[in-house]
This record gives sequence, structure tokens and C-alpha cells, in this order.
Amino acid sequence: MHVRGNTILITGGGSGIGRGLAVALHARGNQVIITGRDLQKLAAEKRANPGIVSRRLDVDDPAAIATFASSIVDEFPALNVVINSAGILPAENVLSGDTKIAEAVILTNLLGPIRLINALLPHFSRLSSSAILLISSGLGFVPLAFVPTYSATKAAIHSYSQSLSGNSCVTLPFKSSNLFLPTRKQKSSAKSRRLILMQCRSLITYLKR
Repeated sequence: MHVRGNTILITGGGSGIGRGLAVALHARGNQVIITGRDLQKLAAEKRANPGIVSRRLDVDDPAAIATFASSIVDEFPALNVVINSAGILPAENVLSGDTKIAEAVILTNLLGPIRLINALLPHFSRLSSSAILLISSGLGFVPLAFVPTYSATKAAIHSYSQSLSGNSCVTLPFKSSNLFLPTRKQKSSAKSRRLILMQCRSLITYLKR
């Protein structure tokens, strides 16, 4: 696919990798739509980057995803790229006996992208050129003990992307990317910001192929 002239939907576009991709892809002449739950972050990105469109979307809410997918396709019929960047990375204590954190991670990191992709596939399948990208992680292959469910969801996302790209019923030019997602403590560091920028540039290079 071409790296310019697309209409791109980016979940989690108000911060981190999603924000970096939104800014970089917008600067390259794409129509960029960012989503998130924090309206203040979305508004700040719109002010900083005139032309970027923002919409609120809670990827934990199946009904909201279905409604959003229908409305965004009506509003932006040229939509041809979705980048699933929304995600959470909480630490877990597996000895606590509580699965609330694990369930929340699965809901946001795995079910959210799957639901959004499934809702958009009928539209994408009618286009001559489209792409779906998921943000995975090296932790999907080399997991960390204190984020077991996060690591598992990233392995699942990688597997899902591979399955989808090989599905004979899905006639899409499909791309999957595995990017390292920093922890919350790392996100504020200058080194982390440089890493996110480098990854965004790498993904843009990947899109050009």
C-alpha cells in the first residue's frame, strides 16, 4: 500500500505509539482519525495537529464498537486503514486469586481489536486497497512473569493476524506489525520517546512495501 493518500483510523491515538503514528502519518498527507477514551488527550492532539480528526471510542464496549464502525464508515467512506494501537499493560499478582486485571487486559488488548476488525471487514473487503495493522510485542514471544496476561494477549494478537491474513475468505492486503510497547514508567523517559519515534518510522517504512 502507499504511505500517502490514505484514510487511517488509529485506536489509542491520544498517546504512545498510536499518537506517534497519527502525527507521522498525518504529516505524510493522510487523513487520520484517532480514537480513545480520554477526550482531553484527543482534544490536545487535534489542537497540536490541525486536520487530525478525533472520535471517542471505548474498545471495551462491544455495542459502542458496532455503532462506531457503522458511523465512521458512513462519515469516512474512503477509510482504508485501521491501526489497532489501544492497549493496557498492568502488572499482575497471579497469587492473589483475582482475575479482574487479567480479564480487563483480555478485553482491551484482544477482544477490542478483534471486535473492531470484524465490524470493519465488510467495508474493507469492498475496497481495492486496504490494510489492517495490529500492535503486538516481543513479550508475545518472550513473556515477562509480572505481565502474564499482557504477554499472552500479544501472542494471541500475532496469531490472530497470521490467521486473518491466511484466511481465504478475507481478500485484503493485510499487514501485521510487532512493536515493543514501553511500560508506563518508561513512557515518560526521553529514551522511550525516541524508541517510539523509531518504531513509528519503522512501521511507516514497512507500510511502503
